[in-house]
Amino acid sequence: MAGLVNRLTMGGLALSIGLCFVVRSAVVAAHGQHEHLLSRQTLAKCQYDDDCMKNAYCWNQETCLCKDNYIAYKNRTHVECLRVANAIGDPCEKDIQCHVTFAPYSECRQSICQCSDGSHYEEGRCYKSVGLGLPCQTHRNCYIKDSYCVTGFCACTLRYHPNPRNDGCIPSLELGDKCSNDYECVTENSRCVGNCSCKVDHVLSSDGKRCLKVSNSVGEPCQEDSQCQLFQLETECGTSGKCSCIEGYHQRGSICLRDRFLNERCETHRECITDTYGNSNSTDVMNVDCINGFCTCASDYIMAEELYDCIRYSDNGKIGVPPDFVKQQCFSRATTAAVSWQRLLQGLALLFFARFSILMLITVERVSNTCCSTEAESFHFMAIKSTGKNLLSLHGHNMIKKARLNTSQWTLNQQPVLLNLTKSCNNNNNDSKSKIH
Repeated sequence: MAGLVNRLTMGGLALSIGLCFVVRSAVVAAHGQHEHLLSRQTLAKCQYDDDCMKNAYCWNQETCLCKDNYIAYKNRTHVECLRVANAIGDPCEKDIQCHVTFAPYSECRQSICQCSDGSHYEEGRCYKSVGLGLPCQTHRNCYIKDSYCVTGFCACTLRYHPNPRNDGCIPSLELGDKCSNDYECVTENSRCVGNCSCKVDHVLSSDGKRCLKVSNSVGEPCQEDSQCQLFQLETECGTSGKCSCIEGYHQRGSICLRDRFLNERCETHRECITDTYGNSNSTDVMNVDCINGFCTCASDYIMAEELYDCIRYSDNGKIGVPPDFVKQQCFSRATTAAVSWQRLLQGLALLFFARFSILMLITVERVSNTCCSTEAESFHFMAIKSTGKNLLSLHGHNMIKKARLNTSQWTLNQQPVLLNLTKSCNNNNNDSKSKIH
């Protein structure tokens, strides 16, 4: 039951819609017929057809109407019925004969119906001619072949584009298509070289549908690696959308150079980097330089404890210490070290000569106690002993030199005496032993 009710309801709705269309069509037809009668009405009163002008008849014994395919033309003096033109080129006397069929953009020129200047004939009517890019009301306004009215403006149809003069639509050729002129290639920044391809300063995108501008230096905008690598292979399009150096390379100015760390070989300071000095738009020497073919800390910088960076003196805790002062201190320390070594050698020399003198004194003492029998010999040994003691009192740098000379001279001068005294002592000892026996 419910289904039957639904069907009846839907049927009633369809019938109502149908009736609406019928009534509307009838109204439109009646309105058109009324306008047609008005265009034929002459406003002349009559009772018979003979009362009316040529090509008219008396309608309802009231007024004269032009016959079918005729139209009433009124001027200040009289009214006449003129034949309506059915095709372009039909004979005419007045513009109104053309307007009925071909719309207002037609005219009677040279006694025939034609489209007026600035209009064109399209599908039985004359339409205002609208060029590419100009406002339009209908597709028929767009007179250029392969154009149509879109969003109120005439434009070329799909896969077509305007020619350089903007008076025609030509096929749009994509990258790789055969072509004869550059303007046939529609891809931005493309040209025709037998087929559509990218311009010299552009590269083909990875999808083959775009021409991307080549980047001429590190830091320029990019979308793909190929834009950067055309001018330098050691680059890539970074995440920031700019050309950057690949791993193992760094930026110096507008190019990329291989990384060279401290103490590595180099040809120019631009190759050298540290932990804190990598990519840079500048090409000047910063905290690292190339000296004698090796990356070394630049002037006013010293190597950090980790040996991977160069820092200023102030950054190393020596605030306000100028480089010249540091050099002076280093020279002073070197001089102090040299003097210390010299004094050490002098001290060792003094110790050696002092020990030698003591040994000589001990020897003289033993000889004196053992074998000196005469007063003259004892006196001579005392002189030698006194000379040895004087040697021990020598000190200072200049005195050591004098001690060396005195010791050598003393040793040479006293050596015969010691030998003679030793021989004499030996003889005395032998005599004593023989007496005892």
